[in-house]
Amino acid sequence: MLTFIRLVLKHRLAVVGVLVILTAGALGMISQGVLGSSMAKMFLGEDPNYASYVERTEIFGSHETLLVSYSDPALLSPPSLDRLEGLVADLKALEDVGRVTSILDATRFAQADGAVEIDRYADLAREDPARAQALQAELAQDPSAGGFLVSRDGQHGLVTIALKPGLDRPAERGPQFVAEVVQSFEAHGYPASELRKAGILAALGEMMVLTRDNLTRLFPLVSVLSCLTVWILLRNLFPMVIALGVSILAVIWTMGFAISLDREVSIFLTLVPPVVMIVAIADSVHLWSAYLLELGRGHDKLEALEISGSEVGRACVLTSVTTLFGFLSICLVPAPAYKQLGLTLGFGAGVALLITVTLMPVVLAWLPTPRIREDRRSPMDDILGRISRTSTGHPWKVIGVFTLVTLILGFGASQAHIDADIVNRVHPDNQLRKDGVFFEEHYAGSNWMEVYVDAPEEEGAFDPELLSSLYAYQQALGRDSQVDGVLSLTTVLADLNEALTGRAGMPEDPDAVTQLLFLLEMGDEDVLTHLVDEDRDTLRVMARLTTTALRETHEAVNRAQVLTRQFLPEGVQAETLSLTGLYGDFMDEMVEGQRTGVLFAVGTIALLMMIGLRSIPVGLWSMVPNLLPLLAVLGILGLIEDMVDSDTMVIMMMAIGIGVDDTIHFLMRFRIESQRHPLREAIHATMNYAGRGILLTSIILVISFAPMALSDYFSVWIMGTYLPLAFVVALAADVYLVPALATVGLLRYR
Repeated sequence: MLTFIRLVLKHRLAVVGVLVILTAGALGMISQGVLGSSMAKMFLGEDPNYASYVERTEIFGSHETLLVSYSDPALLSPPSLDRLEGLVADLKALEDVGRVTSILDATRFAQADGAVEIDRYADLAREDPARAQALQAELAQDPSAGGFLVSRDGQHGLVTIALKPGLDRPAERGPQFVAEVVQSFEAHGYPASELRKAGILAALGEMMVLTRDNLTRLFPLVSVLSCLTVWILLRNLFPMVIALGVSILAVIWTMGFAISLDREVSIFLTLVPPVVMIVAIADSVHLWSAYLLELGRGHDKLEALEISGSEVGRACVLTSVTTLFGFLSICLVPAPAYKQLGLTLGFGAGVALLITVTLMPVVLAWLPTPRIREDRRSPMDDILGRISRTSTGHPWKVIGVFTLVTLILGFGASQAHIDADIVNRVHPDNQLRKDGVFFEEHYAGSNWMEVYVDAPEEEGAFDPELLSSLYAYQQALGRDSQVDGVLSLTTVLADLNEALTGRAGMPEDPDAVTQLLFLLEMGDEDVLTHLVDEDRDTLRVMARLTTTALRETHEAVNRAQVLTRQFLPEGVQAETLSLTGLYGDFMDEMVEGQRTGVLFAVGTIALLMMIGLRSIPVGLWSMVPNLLPLLAVLGILGLIEDMVDSDTMVIMMMAIGIGVDDTIHFLMRFRIESQRHPLREAIHATMNYAGRGILLTSIILVISFAPMALSDYFSVWIMGTYLPLAFVVALAADVYLVPALATVGLLRYR
């Protein structure tokens, strides 16, 4: 490391030139990036189940839908219908729109003079406006419309817009489309403030907004707060400016690398700039702190740079490698978003160190030598002194306290139930979350599950035996506690049968079923388009769920699939699918991947610690304080939350990757001081040399990540809450537990 530092200082201009060229190349790459967040691309990738889902849904229309609810106490009044008709026409004219469904499509079955009349509710209301209110109340109770096309209280209408299938749309088109739909509603007199949106397109649009917010608001705030913290703590403008420059270059290089892999910047990648910036600043602070100490020992500027760069640099190399592997462990989660995030963060950790140990010595060599005040003792020195005396004076008490805390946290971790809820990942005050609650209260939810039933013969979907068994299946499915509404062809046939005979349910006579189908096709064939395919081979059952949690949805899908085997005839193939359910199905793999990632991070870092610290026992015991932050996050969440979001596991991998740095700085310095002093003096000397940097970087990490708590997106929010919590626990373990373990001989170099 000393040779490298001397080489850098000898060829300063060449080093700066190379940095400028590489930075220009990274900026050019960044200019090619676009904001985009495709949930399927981020999590499902090339999953064959997702491909099957897309193929199935495209038979009946795109799986990309937007649900928009509007408020109107007189839904079926002629003026309201005229307004809605104009809106639907404009929506159908929008680019990419495949199908628009509304109360204009609601079909009514009624008996008149011994025959069945099949009409549209809207047409009847136009013919006789005096019946509009009565028809509206009837519409809300209609099993094919209530909760699907109109709210259960009949005061809100629902417009479902499905995009054309099979189009290669750019990711940023989603939010643009949502904005165009809202503008169409406003143009026809529907105030945007009264609209409620749900569906995959609504979620995607909000994620794009949050992505921009993270990049344009949170990242600058993190940058400013980090620099101010460095300035206040170090009371010197130079380290603040240098740390800012180093971190900005690291961010530019990292984002250039990320966009070279994929030009679409997802919401996950918005985590990268602040994390890389903070890691780079932490490396800069350690180097600056050591540089000042070497100057205080009487070395001239170049000697101080060489010594601090080589000694701290070696520790920084190990910290960067451990951080690198901590981040790379995220790649073990089998989802494209996590693989991209882990690889990008790992690259960022590496370039942060590279730029720090090259650019910072060069800049410091050109700047005036900072003045060292040897006669002034800072409050930080007093704090470190008291901590050192406590940890070495009462080591077993310190170890006992940490043991008790570990047991409590371990119990909390054992209670943790891991799941995820995409909609509920946004803040409760976020409009998407509020709209989700509205849909749960007024409609049959916004989370769909679909069952596709393939008839064994051509055009066999109208087979009376199959339809009768499908009706029995639907009844059983409707009794599931998490199913809030079921719609299929048999729902329509049962409704028609009740209008014709006065008896609820499907008729038992196959000929009667055939007659109902004939009447339906003669009366209003359009009602069949989203319930059976054109070839009459496949039937579609749609069920809306009361839950939006991924694992719970997957479990509901599994129960629905089991019921198909119980109720449908032999030879009939049925497939139960749900986009949310696919995420839930993938959740088990993802959580297992996250667990594997955490174990990989712990095992790899333990191995690196044994190599870097040149001691197997010290390397193994050094992992004890580094596992505490992970246990703290999971344990506290397990104690206070009913459900622990799966993204918390990623925070744990990041926590061990970053949090281990201070342990490395302490123990590597302790190894040097152990060769010079007796045990207690070596600990005090280590605390004096490395403790300042440990305390400073921990404060900087906590304060710098804190602004992320302002994000409306959970996966970013926990970066500003639980990750700082992990750093606080890591700091306590490093300055109290590590010296105590060293005092009793568990971390002592032989």
